[in-house]
Amino acid sequence: RQKVDDDDPSSQRRRRRRRIRAQEGVVVVIFCNAVDTVVRVAALCKLVFEDRYGAVAKVAELSSAANAKQRQRAIADADRERRKKPLLIVASDAASRGLDLPSAKLVINYDAPNDPKTYVHRLGRTARAGKPGAAATLLKKGQEAAFSRMRASVDRDDPSLRPPFPKKRLAKLAPAYRDAVANLKAKIADMRRAHRSTGETTTAAP
Repeated sequence: RQKVDDDDPSSQRRRRRRRIRAQEGVVVVIFCNAVDTVVRVAALCKLVFEDRYGAVAKVAELSSAANAKQRQRAIADADRERRKKPLLIVASDAASRGLDLPSAKLVINYDAPNDPKTYVHRLGRTARAGKPGAAATLLKKGQEAAFSRMRASVDRDDPSLRPPFPKKRLAKLAPAYRDAVANLKAKIADMRRAHRSTGETTTAAP
């Protein structure tokens, strides 16, 4: 009987796919401050979760860069209760206004919100109707103090920041990220062509 090496890259990919597929039907909303960033982050997510790992998750873009049909499809996918895989929606604040995501389990602020109102609106996309939810904000160096003050103004019970995500766990994703970055320009070009497919244009830059 042949022993399978747990550190073998193919074994690692299979385990990663199983973990992701265990999140069937989960909706994750990633907020960005600019349309350009939405397009870039959506392209990166597509390269990782749709291309590299065998379409283990669906990635949808919700911004003014996407045409009306694409935005409608993103909302329809989010509202569908019986999905077979997790859904990642990369959104701008303007495009997400009025968006109802009752099954959203996680909100990620890729860009820190600029004001308390935006922060509250973003976090309102999760933990709805008594369901569990979570939120995470990615901060650049020098943003911690201002972000802490903003959080304290809207969450007086728990204004403290949690420790960052363990670097060791992030390191495992480095190869996938490097491959995605290497193919990013081509993926953005493909998305731009899709944006123009109904006669609409995008202002997003590579």
